[in-house]
Amino acid sequence: LWAVRKATSALTGQCSQSSEGFAMHPTFPLLRKQHKVPKILVIIEEYIPGALLALTAILIAADVVMRYVFNSPIRGAAEVATLSSVWLVYLAASGISRRGAHIALDLVVSRFGPRGRALFDILVEVITISILAIVLFTGIEYLVNGKFVDLPATGISKAFITAIIPVSAA
Repeated sequence: LWAVRKATSALTGQCSQSSEGFAMHPTFPLLRKQHKVPKILVIIEEYIPGALLALTAILIAADVVMRYVFNSPIRGAAEVATLSSVWLVYLAASGISRRGAHIALDLVVSRFGPRGRALFDILVEVITISILAIVLFTGIEYLVNGKFVDLPATGISKAFITAIIPVSAA
């Protein structure tokens, strides 16, 4: 923790304490200045994934009880659990990326000085934006092609699952 704060303060001239109270990784220059996060973004990136996780756990537990105790499984429980899990992962991933809380291997970056880290950060940001652009356009194509397919147990359109891919990439 001390090394992270020291490296970040060398780059930014301040401590890298985030609004959530934990130290941020010393990379990602666009995230170093912590601005007040809009409430709607906090709801989308934190509360909705939490609710989806709870829904998934409750639904799977209820389905197991209904299947093995009462011999009457909940129809479509697996599809709804899959749907909520997919949305959970994509919504939470954008929040984790915004906070810089994802796993980072800084073996190479830690050997650079402040200028080298800044250049490396820019390279990482360019690569990330490029990959997100590819995911966005591929996700839109996947969404358009999947809208005609319905899930067998619930009848929910597959587009409802795949809609999160371009949403999270944007």
